[in-house]
Amino acid sequence: MTRKLKSKLTAVLLLALLAPNLVWAVDYTADANCQGAWLFTEGSGITVADDSQNSNTGNFVSSGHPAWAAMSGTNAPTYADYMADFTPNDYIGCGVTNLPSPRSGDDVSLTTWVDRDATGTEHKLLARWDDNSAGSGKYSFLLGVTSGNLAQIAISKADKNGIYVKAGTSTITSGSWWFICGTWNKTSVEIFVNGVSEGTSSTGGGSDSGSDSAECTLGCGANLPLQRNGFLDGKMFESSVFDRVLDSTEINDIMDNGLAGAAPPAGFPQIIINIL
Repeated sequence: MTRKLKSKLTAVLLLALLAPNLVWAVDYTADANCQGAWLFTEGSGITVADDSQNSNTGNFVSSGHPAWAAMSGTNAPTYADYMADFTPNDYIGCGVTNLPSPRSGDDVSLTTWVDRDATGTEHKLLARWDDNSAGSGKYSFLLGVTSGNLAQIAISKADKNGIYVKAGTSTITSGSWWFICGTWNKTSVEIFVNGVSEGTSSTGGGSDSGSDSAECTLGCGANLPLQRNGFLDGKMFESSVFDRVLDSTEINDIMDNGLAGAAPPAGFPQIIINIL
């Protein structure tokens, strides 16, 4: 056992003995089922690190697009320092390594924070969803906001029922931060807004004969530059992809404390748990 590890264990034991009523913050980026975790902590540069085990680094379409800014706005998460500010045609490409495939039987959970600058238009926020041509799209998962201003999850299972979609009920207004989560448990989709479930659906529809090889993108849908669509006009912060179903408690924990576990109030002890 290394000296560094011994020191960490000693600190944890002392905290447990001296302060039994601890707040236990979970580090979801260490979850073995976390396949993408973009925390937006950089504040500068043209990449967003993936804090999961997969290193699906997010690459800005170009310098300043999207643009970094200090976190601000109504209902902004208190643990956030920075956000990415998107205008139409901005996006972040995040790779494909080990991302879940509903076609292969994977469960899926998707989370993100968003503050829209415009309403009445579709915003694809976290997607592997390439509408490259009729009948041959590269579809897997999509979390976004519809043109009717409702949060939505879409999953392609690639069976005779095609695509499973569920929209929420809350109006996702502009000028305020919203935490959106969607899950897929192999048979049904569920959408959450600000930690509250807004419905499920186990009914598929449409058809899908394509593949799920599209790159994961933040701030738009589609894989090919000339066919990108659903660009976000607004801000994003902390996005994640899991190949398991997050439960309501976990969803609210991520919303309240962040994917890596928020720091405790000054003078209050806290232990960060890594999920193995």
